[in-house]
Formats: sequence, C-alpha cells, structure tokens
Amino acid sequence: MVAGAPKHVVAALLRAACKEHLRQLKAGARGEGVDRHLLGLRLQGDAAAKLDGKPHVARQGGLNSRGTWSTGSDPELFKDSLAVRSSTWYMSTSNNSYITLDEGWGAGFGAVHPDGYGICYYIDPRFIFLQIESKKSSKNSNSINMAKCVVDALATIHDVLVSSASKL
Repeated sequence: MVAGAPKHVVAALLRAACKEHLRQLKAGARGEGVDRHLLGLRLQGDAAAKLDGKPHVARQGGLNSRGTWSTGSDPELFKDSLAVRSSTWYMSTSNNSYITLDEGWGAGFGAVHPDGYGICYYIDPRFIFLQIESKKSSKNSNSINMAKCVVDALATIHDVLVSSASKL
C-alpha cells in the first residue's frame, strides 16, 4: 500500500491501475503488445531455422555436433540486458476463470523459472481460488509464503475498498 496515503486515495490508484491493466490486456489480445512481437520474432526465427537448417531474422545459429539446431549467437537486440530480463519470468500466471465448478478443477500452471512461481487462478463471485507452484529445490521461492502474501494483499485490497466505500 502507499505508505501514509488515505484509503480513498489508494482506492483511486487501485481503480486506475485496474483500468490500465484492462487496457493493456485488450491491447495484448489484439496483438499490440511489443513483448509479444519480440517473442513472435524470436519464435519465427527458431521455427524457420528448424524447417530449413539456416539462420533467419531472429537467430544466427546452425546445426551443432549432435545434429540439432543451435541458436548460436542472438542478434544484438536479444542480447540487450533489458531483453534478457524481460524474457526471464519469475512469475507466470494463468487465469482459468472460464472453467466452471460443474466441470471440476484440475488446472494448474507451473513455474517457468527454477526460482519462480506458477500461479493459476480462478475467480468466482463468491471466492478466488489460487493454485501456486514453485520448485522445492529453490531457496528463493516458497509456495506457502507466496500464498500468505497473496492472502495479505487481497485482505488489504478488501479493506481499502470497503472502508473507502469504493467499488470496482
């Protein structure tokens, strides 16, 4: 929470953040997210290389000694520190709110980084269901601690919205 800010200010900031999140979600669904374009460029290069064994726009590589495709050296764009950091996902989430309770719950979402989290969530008008996965081998992630943090954050959000008589 914003330290020392009145709850009605925090509620207004939360509403603005939710509005912006929805705008970016819709833009991404329309293919307007730059990160999606960069991922697409990288995947196109990989896919094309696998088809004909030649390096393409996104990758400069070739067949290694085992006869499998090696991405070799990436173009400078993908070596940039921001590009490297933006393709390292410590938290990977999936909204499975399209699944009804009648269908049962069997979805999950795994961590894509050894020190990260995979969080699958289901939003119902009566509750929020979370399934949190992390690697036991990681000293930097812990699903139980993450669950406690999420519960605390949701309680704070509830408190802010109820006490400021705000509705999303």
